[in-house]
Amino acid sequence: MKQWMKRPTALLLVLLLLLGMTACAAPRESVSTAPDETGAAPEQTEAPENADTPETSEPVVTAPLDGVLASAACPELPEPPDEAAFWEAVNALWSQEDLTDEERAEQDQALWDDYSAKSDAYQEALKALRGEPVKNQAGFSAFTEKVAAQLLTGTEKNCVLSPANLYLALAMLAETAAGDTRSQLLSLLGADDAEALRTLAGRVWENLYLNKENSKTLLANSIWLNDGLSFHQGPLDILGADYYASAYQVSMGTEAADKALQDWLNENTGNLLEDSVQDVKTSPETILMLASTLYFKGAWRDEFQEAGTAPDEFTMADGTAVTTDFMHRTQEQSAAVCDGYAVAALPFAEQGSMVFVLPDEGVTLDEALAGGALEDALLLQDRNTTVYDVEWSVPKFDVSSALELMDALQALGVTDAFTPGLADFSPLIADQERLLPYVSSVAHAARVLVDEEGCEAAAYTVIKEEAAAEIVPGELPVLEMNLNRPFLFMITGLDGLPLFIGTVQTPAG
Repeated sequence: MKQWMKRPTALLLVLLLLLGMTACAAPRESVSTAPDETGAAPEQTEAPENADTPETSEPVVTAPLDGVLASAACPELPEPPDEAAFWEAVNALWSQEDLTDEERAEQDQALWDDYSAKSDAYQEALKALRGEPVKNQAGFSAFTEKVAAQLLTGTEKNCVLSPANLYLALAMLAETAAGDTRSQLLSLLGADDAEALRTLAGRVWENLYLNKENSKTLLANSIWLNDGLSFHQGPLDILGADYYASAYQVSMGTEAADKALQDWLNENTGNLLEDSVQDVKTSPETILMLASTLYFKGAWRDEFQEAGTAPDEFTMADGTAVTTDFMHRTQEQSAAVCDGYAVAALPFAEQGSMVFVLPDEGVTLDEALAGGALEDALLLQDRNTTVYDVEWSVPKFDVSSALELMDALQALGVTDAFTPGLADFSPLIADQERLLPYVSSVAHAARVLVDEEGCEAAAYTVIKEEAAAEIVPGELPVLEMNLNRPFLFMITGLDGLPLFIGTVQTPAG
């Protein structure tokens, strides 16, 4: 069995928000979330007005960890009809020799009608859950372009990140903030207000969430609170109801707290980033941590044949050639040939695709990105494309990166959150004035693996807040997508939402 099938496929991003403090103070008992002698959280006083407490705010509680306050249940997806069982029944029917042609045709029609009705019901149930397609919202696309411009350019190293997960993580951070701190986050996220942000975040969940054996896009959120400090209930209710975030209380700075958080991250990222996760630790100064994960597993709609895989050279930006295994396939499909680069996508079996941007010979990735390559990748489905016989040569790759995002976020206008005295997290933190919480680091790590069967990936972000012609008959032009030099890739979910985006300077790591 292939390597990617042995481990859960995952693209994850985690935002750990560690709120640092310059002074410690005793918690206010009236708003404390510390458990009583029975281990249950005491009743909370009313949240401040700016906490925007939702009408329905009680998360589902299953108590998987000691110190759990609330364990949120993810959206329940409808069950799709069993296609394998349907075809088994059809084949069995046509193998029966004691039926007349009329009887066989009648029973065959009945099987088709039943399967069609179940398929229609499944699609209606999905539509009821997801509503109208989100498409690529302007705010989300703008966020992706801004972050990618900061992180993907100016380097000859591999760079991978998850815009969808980072978006959700920062959205949760915004829920805990007020004043200019919240305004700067909302501006970067392209939302007019907190309610609009919640609606968008909810639609991201509904349109991305998928849980099938070989196709998964699973999201998980959590908030980890210092059990010796006080917190307002309003934002916790919002994170539970609108972001499906579980809430835990731990004794920060202890091995038990570190292990609980690391176990949660590993469990929700398919253990794909264990080496990085082991570096995620709390400290006695940690007020809270926000964690958001995105787990992805995608099988190609049409797998590459192993017999077609052969070693070849990949030339890095500095001209160095490395030998790696290339997968090969030729297929008729739409693609866009732009000034300086080509854009084409390989679809996954269930939903979404992996979009590739290949700069022309002599054109660098930075030049392609400056020429609009990322926008063309994001809007490939809406671009005027041409049908080609695309000759794919795709290297099997396993790439990863580790980034510190504080400077990038500050360059994008989020500044107050990182400044003690200016950072305002008063909607959640009861002792804002005395603790002076601020974000002291934003670490992000990601990994993407591609082979003949599909793709797996994972990513996390740690914030320490001490927090898409008409086909004309005839011969088609040929487009050679030989990814034998630095290229950009993007993994999309339903309606083109960017789950992961990255650059491959070398497929070796």
